[in-house]
Amino acid sequence: MPASLLAFLGSIGAQTPGPTMPNGVDLLNFFKASLGPTASLTALAGGGIPGATQLNLGWNEVDTVATTGDSVVLPPALPGSMVWVNNNGANTLDIYSNQYNYQNPSSSASYQADVVVPPGTTSANSATTALTLTSGYVTLLYCAKLGTWKQFLTAHA
Repeated sequence: MPASLLAFLGSIGAQTPGPTMPNGVDLLNFFKASLGPTASLTALAGGGIPGATQLNLGWNEVDTVATTGDSVVLPPALPGSMVWVNNNGANTLDIYSNQYNYQNPSSSASYQADVVVPPGTTSANSATTALTLTSGYVTLLYCAKLGTWKQFLTAHA
């Protein structure tokens, strides 16, 4: 086991006496950062939400976008999370929000769909409306509020 992992796991119990349950978001961020970027992703041919390629926290390289509208889906929007998406494919990529965020329950279900607020607006897109990312561009999404991604930046890669 890597020394950094042992140090992290050892620090969990040191913060509070007795057994504790580590914060899932902290653990997920730690392991994503430890494992590095996600590369060589292929967007779902034909696009849409069901079956769309799942993105991870951190850097995501989408190398195959065979047709315009092929799609990927963001991870659950948990505060402090950040996702970079780099479209290395030949066509425009559709990016959908996560439809099943179990950390964000509603009054009628154990989950809710996340939403995305595009740059230059304060209104969120519908959970089923895709962001589009032109070939050769990269975008940054950040979550400050549970269930809501904010798209901050889109630039030519």
